Amino acid sequence: MNAPRAFGEYMLSKGFNLISTANNHSLDKDLAGVVNSCEFWRSHPEAVTAGLNLSQEERNAIPVYEKNGITYAFTSWTYGMNMYSQPEGKPYTVNCYRGHEEEMLNWVRLAKEKADVVIVAMHWGEEYHFDPNDEQKHLAQ
Repeated sequence: MNAPRAFGEYMLSKGFNLISTANNHSLDKDLAGVVNSCEFWRSHPEAVTAGLNLSQEERNAIPVYEKNGITYAFTSWTYGMNMYSQPEGKPYTVNCYRGHEEEMLNWVRLAKEKADVVIVAMHWGEEYHFDPNDEQKHLAQ
């Protein structure tokens, strides 16, 4: 985890239970940060997370959850990881949509067949710009 575990515990204590883990800082601590984050969140089954994966099977999976009789699928993607790249031999680690747009969109299509609601958390945009750019508009459609 790239933040103190106490922060994650605090988030949970305040009722956060749907956690997007794909963002431009996901690889700041290299693969160890990803593993630590996954281990922390997995120790809290009350939280649903998406965005970081320890295997290709995890990245491909479409878990379906249920709340109050409504099923949902949740995914999280980022535009990039600053100056970092996916760890060698592990291209599945962070859900990065650039160069993988069709993979992401296909995940959403398949999830729509399985769940009543599909939630997609996107870490995207241009700093200090408040309007969506053409890339965002295209992918959102």
